[in-house]
Amino acid sequence: MCTVTYVPSTSGYFLTSNRDEKNTRAKAFAPAGYIIDDVELIFPKDGDKGGTWIVLKENGDTLCLLNGAFENFVSKDIYKTSRGKIVLDIAITDNFIKSFAEINLLDTAPFTLVVINNKQLFECRWDGEKKYCKVLDNGVSHIWSSATLYNDAQQAKRESWLAQWQKNNAIPTQKDLFHFHTNTGEGNAEDDLIMNRNDTYFTVSITGIAVSNNDCLMQYQDIIHNECSTTSFAYERANS
Repeated sequence: MCTVTYVPSTSGYFLTSNRDEKNTRAKAFAPAGYIIDDVELIFPKDGDKGGTWIVLKENGDTLCLLNGAFENFVSKDIYKTSRGKIVLDIAITDNFIKSFAEINLLDTAPFTLVVINNKQLFECRWDGEKKYCKVLDNGVSHIWSSATLYNDAQQAKRESWLAQWQKNNAIPTQKDLFHFHTNTGEGNAEDDLIMNRNDTYFTVSITGIAVSNNDCLMQYQDIIHNECSTTSFAYERANS
């Protein structure tokens, strides 16, 4: 849940997430379709706490989680609420931003949410004390790197990588996005998009969402166990 890109397409968008985790985390369950409170969702499920770091709604709305807000923080041993459960609590509502503003996050670890709701792109952050939310331009590409693993210089470098990649991929496909998330870097395992820090923290999976006029899907690659899957449902988008 630590490197995320948003890239607009000719008829929708791509949202892609590299999940970097500690080697003690259980294997995640590959994405599947779920119905929660009569809302259809697709998401991979965390093997430890049952939440998720990325979720796709039947109408094409999406939430994606990164650990940390603006800077690294000292984590407590136990928090009252799992961030991955917060993602699902918000996903089953119609207005993600209103739900984020109203949800109780006391005793929840800091996080960043990339939100696509009603065709708008938002960045929402919780720093452990205060919430922040802003609208972003959904017509240009964006990249986020978790504040818990990447400092300002590393984040800026990744922004330059995306900008350079975009020059050569004006009309990208989801395959292009997976290639970017798999191969981008300078040969430094600690900084590359597929990262490995002393076999303690490493990239365990890549999850890609592709939304277009007629359908939406989630593609998943479990890097550690060499497993791939694609889950989708057809839907109609309002073009108004």
